[in-house]
Amino acid sequence: MRKTILLIIATFLSITFLIVEYFEIRRYMCLKYSKETNMKLLEKYSTLPKGSDNKTIISVYFDYTRIKELIGLLNSILDQTVKVDQINLIAPLRDISKIPENFKDIFTIIPCDQKDFSCKAEERVSGGSRTDRSGTEFRAKVLQTCLLNEDERDTNIIIISSYDILGKDFVFDLLNFSNNNQDYIIVTDNSVCLKAYMTSCDNNLNISYTFKTKKMS
Repeated sequence: MRKTILLIIATFLSITFLIVEYFEIRRYMCLKYSKETNMKLLEKYSTLPKGSDNKTIISVYFDYTRIKELIGLLNSILDQTVKVDQINLIAPLRDISKIPENFKDIFTIIPCDQKDFSCKAEERVSGGSRTDRSGTEFRAKVLQTCLLNEDERDTNIIIISSYDILGKDFVFDLLNFSNNNQDYIIVTDNSVCLKAYMTSCDNNLNISYTFKTKKMS
């Protein structure tokens, strides 16, 4: 009798795991190969609870040569369990005209002068390679632009540095981890989460940090 019960439990857990795995894979494939921003996700996103009491912004660097990947990432940001106050697209001045029109209705477009950016700050944050085009370079540019455009020092700034599809609870987990480790700048393989007061940016666009980093696995 006991073996039968254990077998039933094991079978139930296996089926549950397969169902969860199926829907995660299905979600990934649907978002990864989206051809445009999903308006249904946008409508749903507006009804989600906020991920933090403080203002929170997510910023992504706009690379028009990877627009298909970017659409997938942006849809995965909209397909979260919590929402943020603002989603920024940081775009070089020369590429502003290449941004799809529907992006401008959904996201905050922030132009940047690409030649003014330096990667020194990001190398200190993540220890990443200066040549990592989707990580080190992008994070530095996006972070510097965010700091120059953000007045509220308690704002949560999330920098997404790759175009990978985000897990459904990514933003919730990141903000929760940051809230439980308030003396640290939180880093993951594809993001940085910090409060604006943790950094300063001088007139030469050099960023200095007064807080240590902690990785969220």
